[in-house]
Amino acid sequence: MVADSPNMRRRGIAAPSHDEQNRSMAPVAIIGGGISGIAAAHELGRHRIATAIFEATPRLGGRVSTVERGPVRFDDGAQFIRTDTPMAAQLLLNDLPSDLLFDITREVLPFDRRGHIGPGDPAQNALPKWGYRGGLMVLPRLLAASSRARIHLGWPVASLTRSRIGWQVSGPRGEAGNFRAVLVTLPPMAARALAILDGSLTRAHGAPGKGTHRTIISVAFEPDSPPSAPAGAYAFVNTDRQHAISWLAFESAKPGHVPAGREVVVAQMAHDWSAPRLGLPDITIAAEAVALCSAFLKSRVVPRWAHVTRWAEALPDTTVTLSLDDEDGGLFFAGDAFAGGRVHLALESGLAAATRIRRQLDAQS
Repeated sequence: MVADSPNMRRRGIAAPSHDEQNRSMAPVAIIGGGISGIAAAHELGRHRIATAIFEATPRLGGRVSTVERGPVRFDDGAQFIRTDTPMAAQLLLNDLPSDLLFDITREVLPFDRRGHIGPGDPAQNALPKWGYRGGLMVLPRLLAASSRARIHLGWPVASLTRSRIGWQVSGPRGEAGNFRAVLVTLPPMAARALAILDGSLTRAHGAPGKGTHRTIISVAFEPDSPPSAPAGAYAFVNTDRQHAISWLAFESAKPGHVPAGREVVVAQMAHDWSAPRLGLPDITIAAEAVALCSAFLKSRVVPRWAHVTRWAEALPDTTVTLSLDDEDGGLFFAGDAFAGGRVHLALESGLAAATRIRRQLDAQS
């Protein structure tokens, strides 16, 4: 078995005059290029409000991530998208191009700590599970294209400083400029590391750092002899949180992801298994995970290759309740730390934050 290298992955101040603001700064900075941040940029772009996105990693999307390996592609983060709510349905099915969307029709079945598989939830399985033929990374690309935002990848923001005319954004490359509003969409650890240099906002800038997230290691592999999914299901989810495997999915259930006659299994490992193994070599992690998958599937699996992705802050264990009083002086917050760990909830968090920003900017005009 060969473990893929990381290179196979993709990445109280007086208000100034309106004229002075327009000469001196762009309207909105978005810190964090995950789904919430890009959704906010999309919504602001619809109202002709310019944005700049600052993302510390080499790519957009956060945990919405797709890996391509020759003719095979697989989603190594979020697995599908729900449209349970009107805002998410409108965006995904109407506002954005939908020609590459598909519904995963095969079922998701639960299993317990002993690996016993139970019947699926008919109501949940009846709901659409949306994917993209090009992988879920299609979504952040569509949002970014529609936003017309200035996107800065590999640009970690180190500090925010309240200036006379707005917010100054700074990073390792120096100052990025001044902005009338700033939206922070970072997960808790990154939010805690961000220095917001303004004493009047102590309560607000502590808010995003109060949540806790689970660590997940995702291991994808192609078995030499493709196993059949038990009960013909698409995926299996551990409902008692006492198994080392949290989620196990068969990527062939997604049209356009795996050529006929081949299979890619995506295992997302539980927090208690993943957290102590973050620093281990890929080959060690992959070997242990594949062995656990073999035991669950009751079939000896010999992988042709394996790909390991480490998500140090994958899903929120607790969410933070954000008061509108926390968003004072042009500093706003969004993300799964506030909304919960599902793509459609992150989308809605970003869209709602964009509406709050737009209203404040309109009031200042």
